[in-house]
Formats: sequence, structure tokens, C-alpha cells
Amino acid sequence: MMPPGAGGPGRPGGMGPRMNSWEDLKRIDPEMYELEKQDQDLERKTFELASQFRNAPLDQRAEMKKQVEETVTKHFDVRQKKRQLQLSRMEKELQRMREEIQRRGDAQKEIVGKRLTELLGEKGELDF
Repeated sequence: MMPPGAGGPGRPGGMGPRMNSWEDLKRIDPEMYELEKQDQDLERKTFELASQFRNAPLDQRAEMKKQVEETVTKHFDVRQKKRQLQLSRMEKELQRMREEIQRRGDAQKEIVGKRLTELLGEKGELDF
């Protein structure tokens, strides 16, 4: 199993802090941990069932194909849930950034004035 954070933005933790272990992810982001765990488990199960299908007698393949299809469908659903969670978190972050940009735009004169004072070494009104 790949450690969380090792696979880039699409891996455990999404775009958040890098994780060093599954235990870190479980502690910091239990919701994503559960989805990642299910993803890994279903990935393994899918490959096992597909291998069993290829080695099964012809008369058993129809039933095995149903099992593979059910597992692939569950796997798809889990990956969709992961993507939805990541998207939801990104949307929240975008909203936070939009609000910050708006606040800073509204305060542009004060921000520029403070920075100018700092750069020019002038004393500000509220200096100690």
C-alpha cells in the first residue's frame, strides 16, 4: 500500500498537508482515510477477482463476471465520493480566497500605505 501523500494531489490528503503514514491520515482526515482505505481494498479485490475469473472454468465465469462487475461498480462509487470530497474542499478554499481578495481590495489604500511606510523607513501612526 502506498503511504499517504506519496502520490501527489490525488492521493491521501488531497491538496492538504503531506502525510507520512496512514495513521496520520486517519487522525487528521478520517473521512478521506476511510475513502482511501476502501479505494485500496477494492483495487486489490478487483484484481484478485479478475485473476480468478481468467482462471475459472467456463461454466463458472458468468457468476464470477457478476462479482467483478459489482466490485468495479463499488470501486467507481468510492472514487466518485473521493473526487466529490476533494471538489467540495476546493470550492470552500476558492470561496475563502475570493473573500480574502475582496477584503484586501477594499483595504488596498491602507495596505499600500502601510507597505510604503515600511519600505521607506518612516514612522507609522501606530508605531510603539
